[in-house]
Amino acid sequence: WRWDPSDIGRRLLVSGPPGSGRTTTLATLARSAQEAGLPVAVIRGMGHDDRSQPGFGSAAVLSTRDVDQLITLRQRHHDLVLLVDDADQIGDDCAMLPVLTEIAELVDRDRGLLGASSNTASLAVRFRGLDVDLARRRTGILLTPERGDGDLLGARLTDVPPRLPGRALVVARGDVTEVQVFAADDRV
Repeated sequence: WRWDPSDIGRRLLVSGPPGSGRTTTLATLARSAQEAGLPVAVIRGMGHDDRSQPGFGSAAVLSTRDVDQLITLRQRHHDLVLLVDDADQIGDDCAMLPVLTEIAELVDRDRGLLGASSNTASLAVRFRGLDVDLARRRTGILLTPERGDGDLLGARLTDVPPRLPGRALVVARGDVTEVQVFAADDRV
């Protein structure tokens, strides 16, 4: 499986419990996009102080405080692949949120891609946020899912894969496919 926007759209949610491989999945998506020649930026959530996190290749790695840098990147690259790690930690008062919201609204027009990771438990109890908006698109990757997690993306899960690192279900347009996410870089 690979992220093909003509098949599943330009927005993708990566959801799972802590330690399930959300950051590794985003790193794999980043590396794949870079190999396809696309510009990539990664926004690290509040809990990540190390912007030099290995595994994202040549992606611009920004914090939620780097609003001006994201705007500059977006102006230079309308087709930017933007990956937001721990989107559930971006609060309503975060200066980055309006910029992320605008980018999310423009990805179809500008042929960009937007992916965000979120804690499944947090996502299930919130009603707004970038990750909640992506979940409403009903397309995503569920890492180490429980049976009820498919409801977040509008899919009924009859079987869940074994709880192994990187084991996931891709949900797109109601279809569910089991996948194994491999680390793009063994340093992640």
